This record gives sequence, structure tokens and C-alpha cells, in this order.
Amino acid sequence: MRMIFISAHPDDAFLGAGGIILKHKAMGDDILLVNVTSAEKGLPLLEESFLKAVREKEQDLLCRTLGITVEFLHMPDLKIQYVGEELLNLIILKIRQFAPDLVFTHFTQDVHPDHASVSSVVKTACHLSTFPRVLPDVPHHKVSNIFMWEEYSTRDFQPMVYVDITSEYERKKEVLREYKTQYPILKDVFSHAEIQPRIRGIEAGCLYAEALHCPGPAAVSDLSHFRRRR
Repeated sequence: MRMIFISAHPDDAFLGAGGIILKHKAMGDDILLVNVTSAEKGLPLLEESFLKAVREKEQDLLCRTLGITVEFLHMPDLKIQYVGEELLNLIILKIRQFAPDLVFTHFTQDVHPDHASVSSVVKTACHLSTFPRVLPDVPHHKVSNIFMWEEYSTRDFQPMVYVDITSEYERKKEVLREYKTQYPILKDVFSHAEIQPRIRGIEAGCLYAEALHCPGPAAVSDLSHFRRRR
């Protein structure tokens, strides 16, 4: 299976779906992690160019350790809602070039404007990637399904499927601690990512789980250890 995770910032995908990433990597699935920005505005006391380089290196090292391919689109942090068609076309190209079975991204209802913007653009890109006359120089591609994860800033989240990450939970916590620029100053954010899987696990009938929303119907074959909302 081929899976692409598209996030606004370098730590977002692992905060919301780190257990899923680790599970499917261990299963031998092909995974591409796409960061729309480098989160260069995340620490106001540091120069943006310096923080951009540090956060990209941090992500590169982590993904290299995990054997996951990572790419940056270099869109402006905290201004994703203003880049419009440029970002849409980039994501359509990434989807067509990688040809994923599944696409993962943020839930649309999110108080962080970058998260909400990325979610909306990714959903549109998945739809438009099927149209041959949209960016006709690149062969069109149909995604089997799109899944949306939850984070600390998500609001009105509607879980539709669960993935049992009991075996991956401790490793997920270790991975989150590798975001050394963020972990010490965003303890509440990372604590949420560590506590939430227990809540979702109770709902799903396992020890730890990550919940996902999907705009369309989900098939059992879409994810390993698939569980429907009870």
C-alpha cells in the first residue's frame, strides 16, 4: 500500500497519526510525508531562516531513522490560506507523482488556520487529481480514500474509524520527543498526543488507538486493524 501524509508543519503528522505511520512502515508500506511549511515562525525569538533550517534538519534526521521519505513544499508559515492555487497545484502533482492508495491530512475543523487550510486544499486536490484536463502534463490518479487525523487544535472531530496502535504507542512517544525544538515549550500539545490515544482506545475496545475521520465511505481493506465507531 502507498500512503501520503500531508501536514502543515513538521510535527503534525506524528502528533495526529504517528502510530499509524509506524504501524504501516513496519508492515512494509510505502510512506511519503509532505510538510507544507517548515514552521519557521514557531519560535518568535529565533530568526526565521535559522529555525527553518533547524526544523527541516530535525525532520530529515527523524524520517531517515524511520526509513520514511519526507519532502517540504516551503510554503509560508501562518500564511497558507493566502497561497491558493500554487499550493493546490503542488499537492495535485505530489499525489499524481507518488500515486498513493490513501491520503492523510488534518481534520478540516481546526482553530489553527494552517491546519484548516491544508485540510481543505488536500481534499480539493484529491478530487481534482482525477481530472485529466487539470495539469494535463502529469497522468491523473484516483485516491482510494482520504483520512483526517485529530490534534490538540481540532474542534468538533467526528471519529469514523480507529486504528489499534497499542504496539506502536511507546515508540510514538519516543518519536515525539525527537522534536527537540518543540517538545520542551509545547508540553501541553505533546501531552495531548500521548493521552488522546488512550481515550480513543477505550472507544475502540483496545488499549491505545488513533481515530480518523473520512469524508467518504471507508472499506476494511483501507487500514490495518480497522475498527468501526461503536
